Amino acid sequence: MSNQYVFPSGLRLVINKIDTARSVSVGVFVAAGAGYENEFNNGLSHFVEHMLFKGTTSRSAFQIVEEVERLGVKINAFTSKIMTAYYTSSLDSHLEKCIEILSDIYYNSVFNKDEMNKERSVILEEIQMGEEDPYELCLDNIATAFYGYKGPGQNILGTKKKIEAYTSLDIKKYFNEEYIPAQTVVSIAGNIDESITYNLVYDYFERFAKQGTVAKQKQNNETPSFEEIVIDKPNEQSHIAIAFPGLDIFDVDYNALKMASNLFGGGMSSRLFQSVREDLGLAYNIFSSTSAYLYSGVFIIYLATNLNTVEQSVEAVKKEINKVVDLGFNEGEFLKAKEQFKTSLALRMESTHSIMLSAGSNLLIKNSLFRFEDELSDIDAVSLTNVNEVIKGVFSKQDCAVSYVGKKLGNNVKILLNQE
Repeated sequence: MSNQYVFPSGLRLVINKIDTARSVSVGVFVAAGAGYENEFNNGLSHFVEHMLFKGTTSRSAFQIVEEVERLGVKINAFTSKIMTAYYTSSLDSHLEKCIEILSDIYYNSVFNKDEMNKERSVILEEIQMGEEDPYELCLDNIATAFYGYKGPGQNILGTKKKIEAYTSLDIKKYFNEEYIPAQTVVSIAGNIDESITYNLVYDYFERFAKQGTVAKQKQNNETPSFEEIVIDKPNEQSHIAIAFPGLDIFDVDYNALKMASNLFGGGMSSRLFQSVREDLGLAYNIFSSTSAYLYSGVFIIYLATNLNTVEQSVEAVKKEINKVVDLGFNEGEFLKAKEQFKTSLALRMESTHSIMLSAGSNLLIKNSLFRFEDELSDIDAVSLTNVNEVIKGVFSKQDCAVSYVGKKLGNNVKILLNQE
């Protein structure tokens, strides 16, 4: 059972009590991510994430990790386009300690200049690694090609130039603006007493919160740009990503689109995998995926192939696109996708970590509770007609964005896609 509480400060708490578990997972979710950043602060959400593990007024960076590891607690964090999250997983007996440590890094991080300079170097290395990995570079660039250098088109890590220029004052200012109760959700799932858990969150979070904060209006910078970004690299493989307009996170047909993506390129039995890899032997890695944001979404096809077979591979992808637009998926494929989604959902619901993540992100982004029964009903409500209509809608759009990493082509991929 998922229950929500809203404190006077605007801080939200979601609790999922699971009597059969022996573990507990605690997460703190903040509405700060690359998709909300701009040209002046791109990369700061991720930089702040790093700095919150680098020492507080009562703990050094080493003491944070030593204390949690001594108790067998797993602690980690991530930054995405639309949120930053800090979380722990532990035995249920360590609930209070996990809440206290997450509260300490949330409220008491010191943003030491020396530690900041160390993390600056670490992030610059992260950026360099991404630029040297053609797969990562291709997928990073497809977001920019689709949205331009704004909103979700911005790199989560930021750029080298920006990371090198940020000062401790920049980080503290950004942190103070974004890490406010009205933009924060605490999510807890596991073998817990709900009343005790509520009181712990009050004691360690609400009691220190600035009262009466108001969530910032997030910018709508999600208008597609439909660019083509080409990076000439002497790779043995050519990496190609193609992006079409998808659906936003609130769209009633988003589950149908996820099923369509799964059938089109989501697994080993998918259309793309069977045709382009198995039948034609053109690509070792090929898939489709979909991402949704507040005001828009994107549907991506990715493949890696030899330079000499780029045109043949793109033609094979075009053939599968035209086929699914003209004929759609069949009943057998659709029922398979529906069962896969139900199974995936059921498996997630057996993990306190997955429940904590789903509940926290859902409440933060959609301001609604994540309930297993509702999610299952939503999957059951999807019809074959829904799936076929939504995939046809994606591929019937007038334009697309392209990212290419590899040796120089004779024709750009967009030209290849538009050739009859």
